This record gives sequence, C-alpha cells and structure tokens, in this order.
Amino acid sequence: MNRFSSAVAAAACSSFLVSGVAFADNNTNHSGSFGLKGSQMDSHGGPAMGALGFAYGISSAMVITANLAYWSTSNKQTVSGNETDSHTSNMGLGAEFDYKVVKGADACTYLNVGFQMVNANSGVNVNGTDAGVKNSDLRLGLGLKGEWSPVKKLSFTTGVGLTMSPNGEGDQAGTAYGGTTAASTVEYGGMDMGINADVLGNAAVTYWF
Repeated sequence: MNRFSSAVAAAACSSFLVSGVAFADNNTNHSGSFGLKGSQMDSHGGPAMGALGFAYGISSAMVITANLAYWSTSNKQTVSGNETDSHTSNMGLGAEFDYKVVKGADACTYLNVGFQMVNANSGVNVNGTDAGVKNSDLRLGLGLKGEWSPVKKLSFTTGVGLTMSPNGEGDQAGTAYGGTTAASTVEYGGMDMGINADVLGNAAVTYWF
C-alpha cells in the first residue's frame, strides 16, 4: 500500500512538474509575435520624449525592439513688429535586445542591451533669421529588465543598468549655426558613465498582436 501511494505521489509530482514547465512561459513567450510599445527616451537638454516602439519576438527567449521618439516646442512673440520664435526639438532612434534569463508563468527577467542616438536643435528665429545650436549623442546601455504580463497580450516592463555616452554628454556644446558667436566646431573629450534606473526608457507597456 505504501509503495502504491508512493508511486501515485511520484506520478502526480512528475505530472505537476511537467505541466509547470509547460506553463512557465505562458504570458512571456513572445516568439513570432509583434508588439506595439509605448515608453520614453531621454532627450538632449529637455524633458523625456515619448517613444513609440515596435517589438518582435525572435524566439521564446529573445525580443528585439526599435524605438522612435520626438519632442518639440515653439514659442512666438511679436514686439513692435519684430517677430521672435524660440524653438527646441529633440529626436531619438534606438534599438534594444532582450535575452530572457529567468522565466515564470506571468513574469520574467531579461538581460537588456541597447543603444540610442539623440539629435537636438535649440535656436531663435528673429524676423526670418535663424540661429542656434545643434548637437547629437550616442548612448549605450546594459542592464536587467523585469517583465510582468497579467494577460497574454499585455506586458509591463522596467529595469536598471549601466549607461555610457562616449562623447561626454554633459560637456557637449554642439555646433553653432546662424548668427551666434559660439564656436562652430567642438572637440569632444572623455565620456559619461553611470548607473541609471531608467536605462533606455525601460518603463514601458507593450501590446502583443
């Protein structure tokens, strides 16, 4: 009787483990699926830009995402017939590669590698004459990303990691254009590196088709 009970228990346990393995990748397996992602991307000297991303599950363990972000503002003022337009714009392009290292039924952890290129333009247009500063920056990131999928087609992600800017983001003055007196050429030196809790705009929501 004891042997029979043990055999039944072992069979039940094995069945549970097998079903558990099959269930373990339930909502976080995006293999062959396309996703529409809403996130944010750091701008260059302005607020974070809203980013629209397109994700694709290459396999059950890897997801690739392309991000596009844009932010712009313009303020016009007319005084004694003179029109002044102050304008600032930022545009970012990025890509992320997520490799799943821990997986569960509705949540998992990815190793995240990515980069983004940000271009910024800030200037003033006075009576049709435009002057300002343009600059650009390449940023690299490596970190861990957590994903929670309460339902099959919806997932929420966030992460922490290390970011690096080879051009020394904090010291960039950019390239002047128009009638400004700033130097037209800038030589970059050093680099920026730091721990960031918002690597490549990791706080995001994705809808999977």
